[in-house]
Amino acid sequence: GDNSLSWRLANASLGTAIVAITYLLGRRMFNSRLAGAMAAGFILCDGLFLVDSRLALWEIFYLTFASIAYLMLFRFAQSVDPFSRRRSLVGMGLALGLALGSKLGIPVVTSMLTLGATMFVVAVSPLTGDSVVNDRRAIPYREMLSIMALVGGLSALVYLAVFMPIYWFGWWHGIGDQIVYYQAEYRNQTQAFHGNPHHYSSPWWSWPLMLRPIRYYMPQEFIVSATGAFPSIRGIGNPILWWGALMSMLLIARQSVTRKNVVLAFLVAGYLLYLAMWIPIRRFQFIYYYMPALYLGFLALAAMLAECWEGATRKWEEGALLIAASPALILGLGTLIGAIAIAAVAIAYAALLRIREKNTGPMVCVLYLGGALVLFVYFLPLLIGLPLTPEQFNARMWLRGPGLPNWR
Repeated sequence: GDNSLSWRLANASLGTAIVAITYLLGRRMFNSRLAGAMAAGFILCDGLFLVDSRLALWEIFYLTFASIAYLMLFRFAQSVDPFSRRRSLVGMGLALGLALGSKLGIPVVTSMLTLGATMFVVAVSPLTGDSVVNDRRAIPYREMLSIMALVGGLSALVYLAVFMPIYWFGWWHGIGDQIVYYQAEYRNQTQAFHGNPHHYSSPWWSWPLMLRPIRYYMPQEFIVSATGAFPSIRGIGNPILWWGALMSMLLIARQSVTRKNVVLAFLVAGYLLYLAMWIPIRRFQFIYYYMPALYLGFLALAAMLAECWEGATRKWEEGALLIAASPALILGLGTLIGAIAIAAVAIAYAALLRIREKNTGPMVCVLYLGGALVLFVYFLPLLIGLPLTPEQFNARMWLRGPGLPNWR
């Protein structure tokens, strides 16, 4: 029916499912239950994923279907049984078709990324956790064309099936009506969104730094209580996870080259593609467009922290992760107290480095996990509309300067 429960039920269901899918994906990608659990936990503790899963927004749809497509990709890559591989390709095709049916633009990049990686797997020997070993055989073009036909055909069928109700109810009478709809939507995207930018718009390069979150509901739309407190819902991320994900992506970009690790290369390539697609687009943009890249960033952060826990990271990599978390201490606690907290962390790290060197990595991991949980609870009122006094609200607006860096 036409009520808020109906609007939100599908979003909440897929927003819940993506947590479990992310665990399975992280475990398969990095051969680590810890990495999978942390990646799933990051989805749980991020505000933008929670808000999108609670409200009637569509990002969580194609993100969940994209995560299924990634899972099918790595299941295909790590399987040697032909029947299991075919099932993975069928699942990939269905997931990509549903993603395209959810939102056409961004899932096109998902399809290119997933199919491109699949072609790479087929062109070389089976994918492993650390490297690809060429078996020196000729590139199997027929097999690659068969996979393209299977996955592409299934995706197209599912995509068309998504629109069957529109034909059933007579709103479209043929493919021509659907094409006219696409033309009108294209004109709307290229013309109606030009001119003066939206108050909460932000350029693509600002998203990884989380300079400009978006407000979904204004305080004036709610009833102000007698205490002066008011609720507000904002699409705002978990700062320590966002900034840690950006640093982790830089670190794994280096590792993908030095280790010849194709799993890490996949994350880097996907992250860059999801950002690069917005560079030529001239219309104003919003921070939630960053969510597909952010999802891969969370997987990268989980991989780095899992290595920290296992003591496999270098000390300068641990230091880089600590530096990425430092702005959260300064902005959250204030300049003086934040500087003291950073100094305390540095002293504790140096002491461990001298006394028990193997524990420095677990220390970084624990700091991130604890910080992510604390900040999730701290920002939760802004995510679910709990009333805040003006003082409490302003304390959570870490960036309040003029121009782009402004959370208000």
